[in-house]
Amino acid sequence: MMLWKYSGLFLSLTGVLHTCVAIINYGDKYKGMISDGLIRSLSDADRALAFWFLVIGALLIIMGQTLSHYIKQTQQPPPLFLGYTLLVFSIVGCLIVPVSGFWLFIPQALIIMLAKR
Repeated sequence: MMLWKYSGLFLSLTGVLHTCVAIINYGDKYKGMISDGLIRSLSDADRALAFWFLVIGALLIIMGQTLSHYIKQTQQPPPLFLGYTLLVFSIVGCLIVPVSGFWLFIPQALIIMLAKR
């Protein structure tokens, strides 16, 4: 089975999971930000964290969809540098925040790196 063909899907699903966790953990913050107005609502550290948590989820979904499109168009594995970049990103993230979702990128990176070229 060629798991690399699903690399974009895996990345998108990671983004969806990240977004769901953001909504579950910070839903009250988002409600406050909307009711208080988004402008200047990020001066509070908790609200800023909630905002960026949601934005990163959205970016992961966009990156995953872009990767899926690339794979569909080229019928080739993702570029090797993407696997190495995800691996380094994940390792650094795990070192900084050990109890986090950074470990989800390790298998994704390995799938890309081990794809037959």
